[in-house]
Amino acid sequence: VAPTTTTVPRLPTATGVDPEECRIRDARETRLQPYSVGFPLSQVDTPSTGNLNVFLIPIDFSDAEGSVDQFDAAQEQIGLLNGWIDFHSRSALTFNWVFPRQWFRMPRSSADYGIADLLTDIERAWEFASDGIAAADPSVDFTDNQFVYFLLPETIEHIATGFGHFSALVFSDEGRIPKFFSGGKFFYGVSYKGIPRQLWSLWAHETGHTLGLAGHAPVNVAGIDYVAPSTHLMDNQSGDSQILSAWDQWLLGWMPEEEVYCLPSSGLDETDVDLTPLELPPSGYRAAMVPLSETTVIVVESRRPEGYTIPGDTGGSGVLVYLVDTTKDNDRTGGGQGLAKERFAEFVSPQGNPFLKVGQSVTVAGATVTYIQSDGEGDVVRITRTSLPTTTLGPTTTLGPTTTLGPTGDPQNNLVAGCGWFWSWC
Repeated sequence: VAPTTTTVPRLPTATGVDPEECRIRDARETRLQPYSVGFPLSQVDTPSTGNLNVFLIPIDFSDAEGSVDQFDAAQEQIGLLNGWIDFHSRSALTFNWVFPRQWFRMPRSSADYGIADLLTDIERAWEFASDGIAAADPSVDFTDNQFVYFLLPETIEHIATGFGHFSALVFSDEGRIPKFFSGGKFFYGVSYKGIPRQLWSLWAHETGHTLGLAGHAPVNVAGIDYVAPSTHLMDNQSGDSQILSAWDQWLLGWMPEEEVYCLPSSGLDETDVDLTPLELPPSGYRAAMVPLSETTVIVVESRRPEGYTIPGDTGGSGVLVYLVDTTKDNDRTGGGQGLAKERFAEFVSPQGNPFLKVGQSVTVAGATVTYIQSDGEGDVVRITRTSLPTTTLGPTTTLGPTTTLGPTGDPQNNLVAGCGWFWSWC
């Protein structure tokens, strides 16, 4: 549940510019997936405003029967997703749910579908979804559907992770079902910390992609090839935070201009900015952005282990600084080994933990961000120009600049949806 306290941050010590200058363009020449890393959104499959029809369809199997006792828990997951959407979109987006509280029997056993992970087999995923839609079609009107989620029994064994697709050729009596997703056995388990995983955050993550977000960045500290513990929902929906990063909120238009402090490095001398944590209700500035060029921008955000964030492995409290470079895309081929490879955004931190501690500084292309103050209401950062801007955009923390690894493997744009933990493409 989102917290209800309010804060009244101080004004910056230097006047910012029109936040439009912080809407840097998506400049990828090679795209590994269709969703956006910059402006404007290149592909939007689900509107980020309005009242949308979404469906939760319970399907079961002869070898995994559903129980009516599961429906109350599913309704609770719906409520949690509604709350998350309301908090992040400022009530601009709402879901009109169709949730028939009955199980629709699939024509084959779950084992008979012949694959434990349907996320890497598009045709099999379409077949699976087609059978689910056909089973429900006599009882459900799928008119004007924006998304269909399938609810699997908690007893499911043979579908390990789930199945999904965002541009499917699956049809109901009322027309096409282009977007569907479901979570399998994994999402009825617990994390290594013993915390139950949630279906609602899976739905939020996958819906986030169809809203237009590439997601899955930043995930690593520049100079470190391995991924850091997750700090935002579009990295890992089962991580320590279900908050959308400031950059993702900015891309979707869910962060108003008056909450973004924008000051290009070319006009930067020194300024102190008071930031309200993303987990708290909107008040004052929630992000500071320093454009370095037409395709790079430093983003600074404040965070707290409240609401949609728990303390977790990083502590969840303090300031995050990351560099967005919209000439890059996400190369996730190293995910199975925990390698970040190329991402369109990287954290800048003097240690493996992406959160800065009070008193620490990081420098990117002549712009230095110093974390100077923290209290229960927010954080204060000082942004200074320590040298004239140059074309060298790599971070200059004590870890040194990151090694740039080009994308490998086949294009990752088949839109078979997946989730952060098992590194399927989404």
